[in-house]
Amino acid sequence: MDISTISAAVSSLKAAKDIAQGLLALKSLSEVQGKVIELQSAILDAQGKALDAQTGIVELQDQLKAANQRIAELKSHQAFVGTLARNNGAYIAPGDPDPYCPRCVEVSVTPVHLVKTGKQEMRYWIWACPECKVQMPWHLG
Repeated sequence: MDISTISAAVSSLKAAKDIAQGLLALKSLSEVQGKVIELQSAILDAQGKALDAQTGIVELQDQLKAANQRIAELKSHQAFVGTLARNNGAYIAPGDPDPYCPRCVEVSVTPVHLVKTGKQEMRYWIWACPECKVQMPWHLG
């Protein structure tokens, strides 16, 4: 929604007011009926523009709600990441023995646990991320 939509609705209401004031100066019934029709048309136009403005307001409210939800998610993620410690290339949470994928924590803002693959490389287990597929040797050190 933009200012032009609101301005158009206000202009339509002003036109309706001007037409209504013009009714007072009319003398014949046919002139009054013509002005009444013109007034009704202006009122309908104003109502349509007001409805358009209301639709725009609802859309903006939805966008604001989505943006606020995203901000809350990012703040929650930031608070969670603040509790993590970097350990041999991965992140670990206090009291959690399994590491988190460093890429997912840092890039996708979705903390994902690494999963032990069963393979070893130079006495370290290979851990893989089920989300981004990164693999890395890791041990709690």
